[in-house]
Amino acid sequence: MRLPLSDILACPSLAAALEAAYQRHGDSDALITASESWTYQQLAKKARAVASGLRAAVMAPGQESIVAVVLDRSLEFVATVAGVAATGMPYLPLDPAAPDAYLEQVFAEAQPALVVTSAERAGRLRARTTARVVTYSDLASRDTTTTATATATATAASIVASAGSPAYVIYTSGSTGVPKGVVVPQAALLNSTAARVDQYGAAGRVLLLHSPAFDLTTGVLLWTLLTGGSLIIDPAGLSDVAATVDLDD
Repeated sequence: MRLPLSDILACPSLAAALEAAYQRHGDSDALITASESWTYQQLAKKARAVASGLRAAVMAPGQESIVAVVLDRSLEFVATVAGVAATGMPYLPLDPAAPDAYLEQVFAEAQPALVVTSAERAGRLRARTTARVVTYSDLASRDTTTTATATATATAASIVASAGSPAYVIYTSGSTGVPKGVVVPQAALLNSTAARVDQYGAAGRVLLLHSPAFDLTTGVLLWTLLTGGSLIIDPAGLSDVAATVDLDD
């Protein structure tokens, strides 16, 4: 059943809202880069594969099992965030360009159950944390294409996550001392997205420009995906705004 937008934003969890958005906007472009694009159906398939991989990688996944995501702005970053949300576990976005000392501090404080990154960064991060480090490719290789599997994924997540459950953890830069983390609940993300819709309407084609670790990135990502828009992604981001804007033409 294709839920209206108001019902999507009123879902009890981020996992349920994303599943409803996949069904409502299936063949529309969800993500666009210079070289390829993914429809909502394709994003759903990737996110479910990541979710399946996460459940296999994390022992006894639950609300306290933080998944650190250390990926550049990319198709894979969005699929990983959506995949973590589907499990009901909170995610911790971190900028791959952050100094090693900063990442080490955050890992020590947050104690993630798992770190997801790219193959070229995995070795560097394993030297900075005692948590298990896996690559996006490791997680996304799992096959979860059937409707039954998709339904089971959404149901399992809804059992774990509720409006008050943590959705993600965001850390300060640490410029004035030790980095500090803030836990953001599911309801806060859904309510802030509803507020954006009230103020600006549904998203159209939206540029994803900022660091993955910046709070605005999560807000823009969810506003766009939950309302059926298209995220325009260029790794250059703010370092080459003109090139990124060209993707929106």
